[in-house]
Amino acid sequence: MAVYAYIDVSQKQEYIYKDSKLSNNLYNSFTIKAITEKLEIDKLKGKNKIIYLSSYVDDDKFIFSGGGNSVIRFNNSEEAKKFVKEYSFDVLKKYPQIELYISLIDDSDISYDTNNREMLILEKLKEKSDYLKDERKSRFKRWTYGIEQLDGNGNPIEFYSKNVESKKFVRKYLFDKFEEQLNGIATITEELKQYKKDEKGKSYIGVISIDGNKMGEMIKKYINSFTELKDFSNLIEEIYFKSIVGAFKEYKKQEETELLLMTPVLQAGDDICLIVEAEHAIGIAHNIIKKIEEISSLRDDLKKYTGSGCLTACAGVAIARYTYPFFELVKIAENMCHEAKEAIYLSEHPETPKSFIQWEIVQSQVDMGILFNEKKY
Repeated sequence: MAVYAYIDVSQKQEYIYKDSKLSNNLYNSFTIKAITEKLEIDKLKGKNKIIYLSSYVDDDKFIFSGGGNSVIRFNNSEEAKKFVKEYSFDVLKKYPQIELYISLIDDSDISYDTNNREMLILEKLKEKSDYLKDERKSRFKRWTYGIEQLDGNGNPIEFYSKNVESKKFVRKYLFDKFEEQLNGIATITEELKQYKKDEKGKSYIGVISIDGNKMGEMIKKYINSFTELKDFSNLIEEIYFKSIVGAFKEYKKQEETELLLMTPVLQAGDDICLIVEAEHAIGIAHNIIKKIEEISSLRDDLKKYTGSGCLTACAGVAIARYTYPFFELVKIAENMCHEAKEAIYLSEHPETPKSFIQWEIVQSQVDMGILFNEKKY
């Protein structure tokens, strides 16, 4: 009897942003992607020693993979349990602070007499994963499982701290597609100190968080299989990437600025997290949302989900000195994005698709001499 496994990681943000160095944040983000998604191993050659889920599972066993999760189909429970034991041990040994969850359900748990059987499998796997997470929340926080090397203070040593080659590889993997498309438009950097400038009011960053509207509703209403879910996810990822690229090109042309600075922290499906110079942050966020609407309205393969309309999204922007704790800025930006989404439901016609932006200048860290052309947005 076939068994399905669902791979997930809890407390992702806490793990990604737990370090003060941005380069380590980027590495942590890629680590989670590598251990939870199917990646093409042929493209990952080199001296990097990161753990990849794809190295433990044959391609034909992946039913779905994307957005920080995978569903894998094993032939029987023995095969599934062997994978869980070996894979979880290796992940926890190298990344002891990652909270990895693997839920399993038997093929017989889902009736074959239904049109959306695969979506029911995914739903049950997520429910079981959530149950496991809730169980762990009621217990104390583990620092170590006693299977990894410790530093002088007794804390687990993360593998990335030793492997410079791996960090170089991650930068190349995450930045190459942006550097190729934004050549002559923006400098892609992993160093926050590059945002430091001598002029007054210039040594500040803007963290942009963007999230798509009603994605869950579209999936629940129109998608009945893993194949359809994969196609939809790939389509959204393509549109959002093109929107980022198009937004930077258009903004630079509109404002006639010099070479822009940008750090792509996250671009997965409809989730975006970018760092830019503070004085450009709101304008760039506005352009990205506008491009999402424009590009999606021209895609015939989206009509099934949007009718004759387009995709919409909300953005949150947090602005502070480049030395401000980055994790705090990410949380503020996400809160601003959440407030923007709430504004939709408070508007006169909440059923009409629309996009909003909300932002905050962190007063304790920012010189109020920064100016924004607010009437545009």
